[in-house]
Amino acid sequence: MATHKLAAIIKNPLNDDEFLLTKQAPPPKFNDEEYDSFVDSDLWDLPSAELNPLEKESKSQFVIQDEELCSEELNLSNYDLNSALNQILEQVGVGTPSGVQWKFWKCVEEPEFGPGLPIKTVYIVGNLVPDDGNSRDAKHTGLSKDGFGLHCRLILEGKT
Repeated sequence: MATHKLAAIIKNPLNDDEFLLTKQAPPPKFNDEEYDSFVDSDLWDLPSAELNPLEKESKSQFVIQDEELCSEELNLSNYDLNSALNQILEQVGVGTPSGVQWKFWKCVEEPEFGPGLPIKTVYIVGNLVPDDGNSRDAKHTGLSKDGFGLHCRLILEGKT
């Protein structure tokens, strides 16, 4: 048995070498003055969300290319991709862009260690399609051509 997670590599449509990361929340304080006085550096990771089993059969609003490549490891049709992807897009402040093309990349199971269940992470890659400029609200249709770099800076500054 494992805990399942969906992680998204959201690429810049103009530069394949750029992708979005999210700043992780700092760990809780331990109420130990000496220990709590140490300052942790910021931790960054791919945006991700827990992948929960479907409670009832429903059709995903997102299409993931090559999804069948994951079926040996995990049948994605049995999981709530809509909820997980919406949480991920909310983390990076993109909303629900149109034209995102999601593609299965790989499935990785962490080795078992510690008290909790191992984590099986499904990685998908998405290219945000640049907004054509006709929309008033680029946040819900994708990012403008210059918007990806600006969006990355806003995430870095914690403003999304």
